[in-house]
Amino acid sequence: MFPVNTIGKFSLLFSAYLLISFIVSNAIAFTIIGAIAYIFIIGPIYLAFVLYLLLTTLKHRQHRPRYRWKWLKIAVVAQVVMLLASPSSCFGSKQGRACYSFLQAQLTNDNLQTIANAPAHWTFIEVLFPIAALIHLITIGLFLSKLLPRQSK
Repeated sequence: MFPVNTIGKFSLLFSAYLLISFIVSNAIAFTIIGAIAYIFIIGPIYLAFVLYLLLTTLKHRQHRPRYRWKWLKIAVVAQVVMLLASPSSCFGSKQGRACYSFLQAQLTNDNLQTIANAPAHWTFIEVLFPIAALIHLITIGLFLSKLLPRQSK
């Protein structure tokens, strides 16, 4: 994953990954629904992950990180699915009406602001966003919980 030799460097790079991930996610889902999900749910959980990394770094500063790739791979796949299913365009939306997903907004050529010409909702993709976000957060949590600092030789 990262070419690091101490857990401090690993924590710094992984925290940068979380920050970039948060910024990209907010840029893709530039809607009120997306902002609520990312700022009030995903953001605080990412912050908790960064605090966990900080505490691990303070406790095991010179140790080498040992981690399992499978949880990170699952987390990245879940993050890609979460980004594709992110609410992307809520033009003319009303309470209780779903937003178009980022994937749908990118694949359609219609002007999504015109309600009469708007494509049909892809309910499966739109409903997938909270599930993918939850799976993404759980797998990052599992990845970090399996992070084992070991003594440098």
